[in-house]
Amino acid sequence: MSSLPDLKMHVLRLYALVFCVLLSGELRAESDEVPAGEFTIGSPSQTAKASKKKASKKYEFTPPSGYVLMGPSRKYHGMMVQDIRFAGLKRTRSFRLLHHMDVSPGKPFDHDLFDEDMRRLRNKELFYDVRVYVKTEEDGLSLLFHMRDKWSMLPYFNFIRGGGSYQVVFGAYDINLFGSMFMMDANFMVFDDQPSGVLYLTVPRLFGLPLDIGADGGLSRTIRTVYGPQTSSWYIYAMESQWINLSLESEPVPWLRLKLWQKFSW
Repeated sequence: MSSLPDLKMHVLRLYALVFCVLLSGELRAESDEVPAGEFTIGSPSQTAKASKKKASKKYEFTPPSGYVLMGPSRKYHGMMVQDIRFAGLKRTRSFRLLHHMDVSPGKPFDHDLFDEDMRRLRNKELFYDVRVYVKTEEDGLSLLFHMRDKWSMLPYFNFIRGGGSYQVVFGAYDINLFGSMFMMDANFMVFDDQPSGVLYLTVPRLFGLPLDIGADGGLSRTIRTVYGPQTSSWYIYAMESQWINLSLESEPVPWLRLKLWQKFSW
């Protein structure tokens, strides 16, 4: 019969395997992006000189023929969405953007869902100049989202000293890891010569579902001093801990959020 620690390790390996399979499937998912047509940066003469003076040129987008800037979304309610295209992106993967949208090709256009999609995209603050163009045809409409990536990685550093102790923390935080719209936070800390570190990873809107999968793990090592009955007697010992947390989080409706969480520590 397996001992309890062995059973915990088997469960941990199973969780890790499921997480890796889901993560691999998300990264390898086929893109639903349709080429958005040609777009230019400035006039033809400006384009010819762009390699010399990129920073001094103003970005201008010319949508493909037939697309016009979208007006009030209510006027398109009920029309069939034929396709959704993206332009202006250099880092973010288009299929991951589709996972964050409830409006999708092959379904009637719902202006309430569309407005919520736009709020969700803008609230992430990952993009400049988010605009939507629309082309109407007899069999429905086509949407073209134009946006430009922002720099998303934020490095940080902190140093504290006092009371005979010191603490150094440095790390990096990114909410659009490698253009995947995954959230990652990795930090390393040294407290009185004792190192520790934590790594967080969250995959929001897994496969376009209102489901977030997350994992974090870390190692902590600290020195503790215990004083005896006499002030002159004291003991020093090192305490080390390791942990991994796995979570599933869902928001089926705006006013309800459910979370399943499992922690492993040793």
